[in-house]
Amino acid sequence: MINNLHNCFRDFKKRRVEPGQLQQLVEEFFAESTPNTTYLILIIGSCAIATFGLLSNSTAVIIGAMRV
Repeated sequence: MINNLHNCFRDFKKRRVEPGQLQQLVEEFFAESTPNTTYLILIIGSCAIATFGLLSNSTAVIIGAMRV
C-alpha cells in the first residue's frame, strides 16, 4: 500500500503544467482571494452574532457564529 502511494506521488511530480494554464490558475486564485461585499457582510454578521453570544454567555450562539 505504501509503495502504491509512493508511485502515485512520483507520477504526480512528473506532470508538467503549461504556462498558459498556470497563468489562468494564478488569475483565478487572485480573483477569488480579493475581499468583496458578500465576504465583508458575512464577516461583520458573524462578528455581531459572536458578540451577542459572548454577552449572553451562550456557547451555542458562538458556535453558530463560527458556522457563518
